[in-house]
Amino acid sequence: FGVFLCHHKGSAGSLCRLLKLLAAKHTKSQIFLDSDQLEDLDLIFDTIRGKTKSVAVVLTPHVLKRMWCAGEIVTAYKNQVLTVPLMCDGYTPPDDEFLEHLEEVWTAQQRQILSFHGISMEDVQQAYAWLL
Repeated sequence: FGVFLCHHKGSAGSLCRLLKLLAAKHTKSQIFLDSDQLEDLDLIFDTIRGKTKSVAVVLTPHVLKRMWCAGEIVTAYKNQVLTVPLMCDGYTPPDDEFLEHLEEVWTAQQRQILSFHGISMEDVQQAYAWLL
């Protein structure tokens, strides 16, 4: 994939669909939008790690609170995948307090899922600092 669109569906699902449609007119590269690849969601981090040239993180108010987006950002960070933040209206960069209390954003089960994929809360903090 030329670009992997990392986004919060409720805040940017339609925007990402539009970005994918517009990009298709100007490039032959494939654009990854997870709603088009629902059968492979368990392999989403592998897609970034080994099949993606770049990640566009569509920054909306809730994207950094979505566990799967955190995993996507960390995977891009750890694997040195070119990552571009796209700031949308309403987005405010997280403050130090938010980053220090990330473990409170997700449930124990969600943190366990990230851990299963080799992602710690420290990884998320580092990746968010890198992205922003």
